[in-house]
Amino acid sequence: MASVAAFVAPLALSGSRASTSRAQLWCLGRPGAGWATSRRRRSRVVALATGGEDAAAATVRAVENTDVTASAGVNGALTEAATTPPPSPPPPPVFPARVRRTLTPDLAVGYAVFAAAQAIPFVWPNSGNVGDVLFFMATASSALYTGAKGAAFEADSTEKLTPKQAATAPIGASFSLFGAYCLLRYTDVNVGALFNVVTTSLGALCLKEMVDPVTHGLLPAGVRDWVALRLGGGGDSGSSGLDAGNVVTGEEAAPTAEGKPSPQANGGELLVYGDEMVAWAFAIAITVAYLTKTGPPNFLLSNVIAGALCARVLSFIRPESFLAIAGLLTGLLAYDIFWVWGTEVMVSVAVAIDTPAKFLFPRAISPEAAAASTSAAAAYPFAVLGAGDVIVPGVYAAFCLLALDKVLVYGRDASAAGGDISAVPAGPYFRAALAAYVAGLAVCFGANMVFHAAQPALVYLVPALIGSTLLTAAARGEFWPVVRYKAVAAMEARGEAANEEALSQDKVDS
Repeated sequence: MASVAAFVAPLALSGSRASTSRAQLWCLGRPGAGWATSRRRRSRVVALATGGEDAAAATVRAVENTDVTASAGVNGALTEAATTPPPSPPPPPVFPARVRRTLTPDLAVGYAVFAAAQAIPFVWPNSGNVGDVLFFMATASSALYTGAKGAAFEADSTEKLTPKQAATAPIGASFSLFGAYCLLRYTDVNVGALFNVVTTSLGALCLKEMVDPVTHGLLPAGVRDWVALRLGGGGDSGSSGLDAGNVVTGEEAAPTAEGKPSPQANGGELLVYGDEMVAWAFAIAITVAYLTKTGPPNFLLSNVIAGALCARVLSFIRPESFLAIAGLLTGLLAYDIFWVWGTEVMVSVAVAIDTPAKFLFPRAISPEAAAASTSAAAAYPFAVLGAGDVIVPGVYAAFCLLALDKVLVYGRDASAAGGDISAVPAGPYFRAALAAYVAGLAVCFGANMVFHAAQPALVYLVPALIGSTLLTAAARGEFWPVVRYKAVAAMEARGEAANEEALSQDKVDS
């Protein structure tokens, strides 16, 4: 029996392959069924060849039990795979909060007035004294207004301008001015090139900062919040350079326990966003165009850079008290009188050095008049207003807005600006200072036309500014609170310093 089974086994095996072809086609819709049937038939044939029918039946039952167990395992795995949710993607990188100077209506008005003023020489050429008065009043007042309103976005640090620093500022300015005059007159040093390097470098940075609100407010979110560059720090990627895969969908970072955005949320990296890249491109293009000019100064490019320089610089100077800012203006008033009316130094340096630290308005001068003139200022083809005549009054106007209006009028902490310009409405002191600045500038240009000589603008601006504040304070019954005003942050910083000094002295004594 065993020998017959051994002889038949190969034939039976080959026959089963042929006879199950149709069954395999039928089992295509049942995964695993055709394989299990074929396996059972082969097991039965082998069992008959080796141990008889009883052994064959036992072998087939064992194989079927194995198939059931395997099928259950496969079905269980499939069920578990179907019910288990897919792994969640890694969380996006957390970026620090962006406190930006957005394009508020106040800033938009300032930008619009400044841009309209730059069009006056083109739409009204050879307008004479009327044109340059309108130009300088609109240009200077809009730069001052924009800088003072934009100062609300800057951190109200405890480092304040003290009365001692205000008293020494005119002395330092005098040394710088007289040093430049000596280099121009008695040496062959190209002072203009040195001033151009410093001024245009600082001007490019200030121009980028001034364009930031425009690009941040007008560009689409996909461009504005795109992290175009990641520099330094470890971060998740551990690399720097272009990172086109990062798009910030929101501007809020994960807060710390104190409720403030963590400065190290991005691994210490410097993130450059899409709106900042556009602002940098604009600022660099303007600066390069100015530096590569030929012939006379390009007054339009110079005015754009000078406007940004004035608006940004004035927003970083924070006087600690009314006496400090009044002392600064009074000291610079004496400086202006001495160097403009007492000597030729100020005028000579202003017309000899072409840097974007002044506002220019073209004026028509005939070649005959230029040749006959014995004064460099008379032959200069531009009317000039220095950047200091905007920055210094602008610091005062910003003080009126962020200190007197915000604290005395609206009763808010001066350190609570927090980047929200709507929290700093223009109050009576800022409005009075702005009106006084425009009036003082008009009187200055009127005196210039009457006397046909350079005028120290601060002679007219400083009394107008300080007088407007004192008159407003007297009308509101706040004269002594204004005169005695001192920033809370400055007093707290001095108190902490005094406490630390006392503690250290106690330790020494003990």
